[in-house]
Amino acid sequence: MSYILLVGAGFSHNWGGWLASEAFEYLLGSEELDDFGRGLLWQHKDAGGFEEALSVLQYNFPDTAEGSSLNRIEAAIREVFDAMNRGFFRTGFELEFMRPPETGAANASLSDRARPSWRAPPRRRAA
Repeated sequence: MSYILLVGAGFSHNWGGWLASEAFEYLLGSEELDDFGRGLLWQHKDAGGFEEALSVLQYNFPDTAEGSSLNRIEAAIREVFDAMNRGFFRTGFELEFMRPPETGAANASLSDRARPSWRAPPRRRAA
């Protein structure tokens, strides 16, 4: 049997991360955003969120000059993730998974190139 970890939008929420709606609210309040970027956020609130607003700017307005809407929304998004990272470090964020059974079935389909570089902690034996 293979083991698969499926992660979604609320994965980091288990450790104090923000939901998309919380990130959206933070972005709206960011001083980095200009009116155009703020308008794109509202336009894509229910259809793609801030990721879609960023994509629209990257595709249609690729000007990365300082002060451009693209530059400003990227800075605001960095603020969001920096704030979440600071929160993770304050709470002692630790991601720990149990190693799959000794058969190694979970890694059987991964090529050496795609195999994760992390190592699972050794199993604790009952005393």
